[in-house]
Amino acid sequence: MAEAKSLFVSIGLEPKVVDNTLKNAAVTQNLMDTINEAGVQNGCPKSMGNLLYNAATRLTGSLQRNRKIVAEYIGQEKIRTLAQFDASVEFLKKLGLGELEVGSFEQATGVGVVVTPEQIREVADSLLEARSAQLLEERYMFSTGELLRALREKLPWADGKDANTIMTERFRNFLGPETDADREAKSKPRKKVPAASVPASSSTAAAAAGGEVSGVESKETEKLSTCIGRDMVAAVNPPHVLDKHRAATGGRIQTRFPPEPNGYLHIGHAKAMRFSFRVAEESQGVTYLRYDDTNPDKETVEYIENIEKNVRWLGYNPWTVTYSSDYFGQLYEFAVELIKKGKAYVDESTAEQMHEDRRNKTNSKYRNRSVEENLRLFEHMRQGRFEEGTATLRLKIDMENPNPTMRDPVAYRIKYTAHPHCGDKWCIYPTYDYTHCLVDSLENITHSLCTLEFEIRRDLYYWILEALDMYRPSVWEFSRLNISNTVLSKRKLHHLVHAGIVNGWDDPRILTLNGLKRRGYTPEAINLFCDEVGVTRRGNENVLSIGLLEHCCRTVLDNTAPRTMVVLNPLRVTLINYNDRPVSMIAVADFPRTVKSPTRGSHSIGFGPVIYIDREDFRLEDSKDFFGLAPGKEVNLKWCFNIKAESIDRDEQGNVVNINASIDFSGVTVTDNNGSSSIAHTEQAKKLKGHLHWVAEHTSTLAELRLYDTLFKSEFPNAMDNWLDDINPESLVVVHNARIDKYLAQCAKVGDKFQFERVGYFSVDDDFTVSRPVFNRTVTLKESKTIKDGKKA
Repeated sequence: MAEAKSLFVSIGLEPKVVDNTLKNAAVTQNLMDTINEAGVQNGCPKSMGNLLYNAATRLTGSLQRNRKIVAEYIGQEKIRTLAQFDASVEFLKKLGLGELEVGSFEQATGVGVVVTPEQIREVADSLLEARSAQLLEERYMFSTGELLRALREKLPWADGKDANTIMTERFRNFLGPETDADREAKSKPRKKVPAASVPASSSTAAAAAGGEVSGVESKETEKLSTCIGRDMVAAVNPPHVLDKHRAATGGRIQTRFPPEPNGYLHIGHAKAMRFSFRVAEESQGVTYLRYDDTNPDKETVEYIENIEKNVRWLGYNPWTVTYSSDYFGQLYEFAVELIKKGKAYVDESTAEQMHEDRRNKTNSKYRNRSVEENLRLFEHMRQGRFEEGTATLRLKIDMENPNPTMRDPVAYRIKYTAHPHCGDKWCIYPTYDYTHCLVDSLENITHSLCTLEFEIRRDLYYWILEALDMYRPSVWEFSRLNISNTVLSKRKLHHLVHAGIVNGWDDPRILTLNGLKRRGYTPEAINLFCDEVGVTRRGNENVLSIGLLEHCCRTVLDNTAPRTMVVLNPLRVTLINYNDRPVSMIAVADFPRTVKSPTRGSHSIGFGPVIYIDREDFRLEDSKDFFGLAPGKEVNLKWCFNIKAESIDRDEQGNVVNINASIDFSGVTVTDNNGSSSIAHTEQAKKLKGHLHWVAEHTSTLAELRLYDTLFKSEFPNAMDNWLDDINPESLVVVHNARIDKYLAQCAKVGDKFQFERVGYFSVDDDFTVSRPVFNRTVTLKESKTIKDGKKA
């Protein structure tokens, strides 16, 4: 174990990745073997180590037979980027059990191709010139993620970090310095683009709706008719099918939110959820929460239970909760019907051969089996007479179709894995593509809403329903949500969690709903963000600034989070004339008193002869732009008196450890309110620019503050080959010795939100106890310069 740990550390793996790898004996052995195959037993750069880790964990099963050559190429720096490695994986998948030809392998993986920075600049400039009109109009609102993807298409073997840096540099050179107007535009919510702006032919809308309709569905047809994609004859409902559907729904709009229970929900799911629930709610319709649980290998009860909690936390009440697995019996009977109609067949091709046939548009040799033989073999599949991976049921459509999803897709596969919802009743499971449309139809969903990557599956969706003469819902696809400085793909989130890079699915640095909740985001803030983003079909390439999400959070918390004072980096202040007019408790308003909100509660905090201010609010040398405390200078203590720094005390190292200050009692009135004093400054009081937050020594206690920032340094980590190298080392800074008033430690509960004056918005963490208070910074009080500039300072 010690030898393996030392070896893994020597290739630059993060400590958490090392620890998690060592917990799995098989992965440990694979990684040790891969390192030996690469010939880097004495260590290597971190970027090479990450590639070797990928080789050890991804080149498994049938791909493992060629792992050695990939490892050697990595060790020889012939494969230097994740893009090259991904290309090698795809090459080996297509190769299957065939013999590897070195020339073809090197060509497919870009071995020997060197892309210079000059080449990157040349392509970047050409892309900017081609989009110049749009760039000049949108300026810094334009998503450079689109430019990076276009650059990657032209230069697939360019170093991702170089491409990101150079494209950002050329982009900024093209537009010139970012102006205040640019920054203001980025920080403000974008204008909503309603779904109605999406062009759709009236003939398609009418066809999908099945002609004239009545009741609530008729009322909403004009609004929802724009939620139709490209025209398809197969989408038209025959009269007898539509009559049956109307009888079941009574003309009611029915939508569904259909997550796959193979991970935790994130902010992108919140957008999809809001669209589906609101479309139904605004038309007095209903929404199903349906678990699309067709892959027991990746689904767990943990995910299932958490999804429903998230849905209800965001404020939605599903009409009913269903599972695709509830319909497995009917789906099986539909498959039998398709076989009897000559529209499905059992295929015993290997996965590699099937992939090759589909790529070459070649029919399987099993395609023309008789109906009787297919029925018998499918029954054998159900009875468990085949080994896993040796047989599938495929739909018999068109192997020459230009749409690859129509080239005889798999409808059923064998998996000897117990299902988290229905146990071990089945050993064959339907695919997502086969299941999704059928359950939509069985549940009489009127509007099936999903993200744009599913648009290519529209043909298959309607082919299945037409083949079985079933009701066809209206399908509409919308743009997926992408946010800067983070990743939302399930694969990458799984890696971050299971490699120990973040601390679980509720780590406040990732945008899972659990993470957002723990960080302090409220359902109102998340839903406001989703409303501001809106729903369009602009494409899956657009990336929104995380600043918009933070803006929505501030908007909500500004009106709901009570104010209090907390000192992050305490510096002692002794009030030398405190006893001239001692005040022990001071009343502090929970919210600023305004015309709209004159009284919204208050709390009392201690005051005494020794207080703490933040060390950043004191300087030995004053300046015009500094409003804190300095020798001989006066400032105001918020909610309290003005004080003046008279002298300082230093420790043996010369550090300032105490400020001796005097209180200015003139120009104030002190009113006693049941033991707490309210201090008001009269017109005779000095008007000072500096207003400092503080806590009293005798009524304060230590607290832990977790200061969260973006997880990635770059706006577009997804565009980088080595995206893990972009992790922000300052995404979490822990302050262990902050000081808070004891009242806060005693009254706060997990999940409570506060504005720490002049510091930020904070939420009480799950680890909070009265003896060890812990708070998470949700957002800063103002948008950071980092996000305004679109890059890390």
